[in-house]
Amino acid sequence: MQNTPGHTVLTLGALVAFIQYSNFLFQPIRDISDKYNVLQAAVVASYRIFKTLDLPVAITSPPEPARSGRAVGQIEFQNVWFAYKDEDWILKDVSFRVEPGQSIALVGHTGSGKSTITNLLMRFYDVQRGRILPRRRRPARVGLKIPAGEFCGGASGNISLQRHHRRQHSPGPERYQPGAR
Repeated sequence: MQNTPGHTVLTLGALVAFIQYSNFLFQPIRDISDKYNVLQAAVVASYRIFKTLDLPVAITSPPEPARSGRAVGQIEFQNVWFAYKDEDWILKDVSFRVEPGQSIALVGHTGSGKSTITNLLMRFYDVQRGRILPRRRRPARVGLKIPAGEFCGGASGNISLQRHHRRQHSPGPERYQPGAR
């Protein structure tokens, strides 16, 4: 077929070129809309972060906190009840004792309270009922401050901190070398 004065024929090459040029035209618009979506997600995330930071502190250090350090002695949970929300109890009247040198295993289904027990012991939360007696002392007597220099540098520095400390104070000739495994 040929072009005639009243009819124009579109070749395959011209059609492909038109489609490619259309894509080139709209790609920057798609890029801008993608960046706008990322911006909106960042705004929502920052709002949630600031809302969380504005929450009042629920757990405070006592006026004279007990000295923290390595746990020695028994750990005892006495009739512990805990709920993250209102009366939706995760732990109900939990009691057990761990003697020095004894190991225990917390086994159960998802949501049964295994991590909650650890979080309560580390005092990330306070119990609503009952009490926890680590080292024959209430956890509410333990302070919440992190010792100076405990966490510093990047993630790799914090991960290798324990290894560095152990090697630095070990009787062997081995010493910590950055980058060494």
